[in-house]
Order: sequence, then C-alpha cells, then structure tokens
Amino acid sequence: MNKLNAFKIALLLLPLSASAASFDCKKSSTPVEKTICANPSLDKLDQEIADTYGKLLASVDDPLRRRVKEVQRNWLKDRKDARQLDATMRARLEALRGAVVSEHGLSFLRLQGTERPMYLLSKLPGTAAYNQWVDKTWQDASGETTPAEAQVLIKKCKSDDDCDIDSISRSYAINFASPELISVHESVSDYMYRAAHPSNQDTHYNWWLSKAGSIKPAEIFSGQAYKKVVEKYARQYVATLMETKPDGVQNTGSATEPDNWAITKKALHITGQGYDYMIGRGFVEFDIPWTAFSGMLNPAFSSALNK
Repeated sequence: MNKLNAFKIALLLLPLSASAASFDCKKSSTPVEKTICANPSLDKLDQEIADTYGKLLASVDDPLRRRVKEVQRNWLKDRKDARQLDATMRARLEALRGAVVSEHGLSFLRLQGTERPMYLLSKLPGTAAYNQWVDKTWQDASGETTPAEAQVLIKKCKSDDDCDIDSISRSYAINFASPELISVHESVSDYMYRAAHPSNQDTHYNWWLSKAGSIKPAEIFSGQAYKKVVEKYARQYVATLMETKPDGVQNTGSATEPDNWAITKKALHITGQGYDYMIGRGFVEFDIPWTAFSGMLNPAFSSALNK
C-alpha cells in the first residue's frame, strides 16, 4: 500500500496510462519512507496524494504536464523532515486538489501558490501566447534564491562579510479575467542581506485572448488623448498626497506607461513607485474610471471588457 520510490518512478516517468503505484516498505531507507510505512494515516495520505497527482497529470498536456511533474519532484525532494510529514502531506494534497482554479469563467492551473503565475486552460487563440509568458517567468525565476533558501545560507556564514546574499520573492495575482481579457499583477521583491529595505518592482501584464497577444495602448484607445486623462488623474493623486491643489506642476511619473496599467472591470488601475512621482519612497496606486475616457475607447475593447 505504501510508495515513494515507485511513486517517483511510476508517476513521473511512466506513461500516463500507468496507475499510481506504492513503494515497497521492505526497501524503505530514508526517515521519510520509514515514517510513512510505520503510520497507516500517512500511508493513506500518501496514496491520496499519488492518486490526485495522477489525475491532475492526466488532465493536462505538454508543456503543462512538464511543469506539474517539476513541481511534484521539487516537493518530494524538499520533503525531508519526517516530524512534519502529516502537515506537509495534507498541505500538498490540498494544493493538488485545488490546482484547477476558476476565475470569471476561465480555468487556470495553479501549481505553486502565488509564487508563480497560473497557466490558462483554454482553447482560445491567445492561450498559447499567455502560457508562453507564464513559462518564461518560471525560467526567469529558476536560478533565483528564495527567502527561505537565503536564510539557510545565512546561517552558514562565518561572518557578515561572507553573507553577500540576496533573495528574491515573487507574487502574482489576477486583477481581472473575462472570456476575452486577463490582467495579471507581478510583484518582485529583491532583498539584500542587512539592507535597509528590499527593492520592489511591480509590473502588469494584460492579455487579449481572442487576439493572441498582450494588449497594446492602441488597442484600448483611439488616438493619444487618453494620455492627458491619465496625467490629470496622476496630478490629482499626487496633489492629494501632498495636500495641495493640482496645478499642472505635479510629476505624473510613469502613469502613461502600459507596464503600470492593470485592467479591471470598472477602471484603468495605475500603480508605480513614489520616487517616479517625486514624492519619495512608497507605492503609488489609483484608479481612472473608464467613463473618464469617454469617446476614447475602441469599441472592440469596450465590448471585450463587458463580456
């Protein structure tokens, strides 16, 4: 009834038609294997994980299947503390059961919490381009040191001079999703050991699924008049923070740059860093209702937004 060696081999390497297998407890060698073999509750949990993982793997095609395998391998590799097995395995089972997520009528595959963006499960033309972007973020993050890994390295330092270590944490959230549009917020925090504060970067990615690509300003707006509206709201925001009246002097920062735009149902959501707006350290965040762009929105975009 138990597994691990065969769990790794059968589920990760054998064809999808193979059923989930159990490792032979007579051949168990690691503390984790021995703990599972000695505990019927953990043995049952392990079987449930194997079955749920197998069903998830069978439900997706490459390259998503490759990512599912990768995440499972990493989990097996990191599952080293036999004392924490019950909590670790229950959390993994919950993650596998909740891997397919529904957002506004679209189905996504969530494999690593909020640490990586979710893959889209769809046949829409833009799905491939969106998932290629998701895959690229995984590749970009593959060599980064996570905060947890950094803490392990820091403990091994003989002195502060040896701790030239920085860690990067990533977070992804879907601001908006519809049958036509996806807006994703990426937050990356880079922390150097003993630095006063981390360096943060927030970027937004907006996708038009029926057009098979990311959304460009010209697809949202007709003409360039929208920039004046964005700048107006940026000045109002800065003036409010500085407790002054907007007079055209306030810095509008990077508000007109699409990387700082998040599409929502009711508004164009603007984010940025305070330094860009000459207001010091901090996070800039304000909304511009779509009604403020009266006569400037392309009809196709308005239609996609309201589907």
